[in-house]
Amino acid sequence: MPNIDINIKRNDPNARVPLEPFLDELIKSPSDKFIIPLGRDKDNKLHSIDLKECHHILSAGMALSGVGMFNRVALLSLIKQKDPKDLRIILIDPIRKFQNFYDIPHLLYPPIYYKDRQDTVLNTLKWSIAEMERRYEILAENNVHDMYSYNEKCNQTVLPNIIIFISELGEIIPNEEIEMVLVKILQMAKLIGIHLIISTQWITNKVITNLIKNNISSKLIFQVPSQNEADLLEAPGAEKLIGQGDMIFYGSSDQVLKLQGFHISDEKIEELLKIYK
Repeated sequence: MPNIDINIKRNDPNARVPLEPFLDELIKSPSDKFIIPLGRDKDNKLHSIDLKECHHILSAGMALSGVGMFNRVALLSLIKQKDPKDLRIILIDPIRKFQNFYDIPHLLYPPIYYKDRQDTVLNTLKWSIAEMERRYEILAENNVHDMYSYNEKCNQTVLPNIIIFISELGEIIPNEEIEMVLVKILQMAKLIGIHLIISTQWITNKVITNLIKNNISSKLIFQVPSQNEADLLEAPGAEKLIGQGDMIFYGSSDQVLKLQGFHISDEKIEELLKIYK
């Protein structure tokens, strides 16, 4: 894994990278990409990723490290880029990080936010497996390689992207069956537009298992309590991060970036979501 200078500090520990200008540009310049803003590097360059290319994302870090903010930034950016006909969302939200978004029209199912509803979580993920298999059958019948080629062939969005947000993996992963279903989605959903964005503050090998970790190539690692958690995440130096959005991004092809994550206030989120109320 390439080394990165963890000790490059911001001049202002409370520095924030405002999302609004970046979001405005995203909305003004629509594309077929599913852009997720990440943050700014030490040279003030802004970075983002396309979910169509990275497929799935894992974010991990301790409380107040920036994990929750990344989730809200990612979700807001995606729904402001795409109409519900192109993008459907599933919110598995046992720690209620997405309450601002419970009324958006992009939702495929009502949000799942009760910690004890593992049966509902499991059934929802099993539905995703069935949908994945249905889509593969459609691709085979039409002799196309992926969902995007099929939609292009049909000249319309017949199969929208489905993004499953999980706000806290640790609340659902003790169920071994849930882990197996998640892994199957991680391994097989890349060609048919189903994506997982998984987050956790529970940094243990019982939550971030090898099967899950090894099947996600894009990881955002925020501040962690100690070197033990950094070693588990294979993110040396993550215990030395400042917090408040300070992160290491690991992408495909050994890409490693030290970034300060984007920030947006709850008040601004509410303002931007008024059109859906």
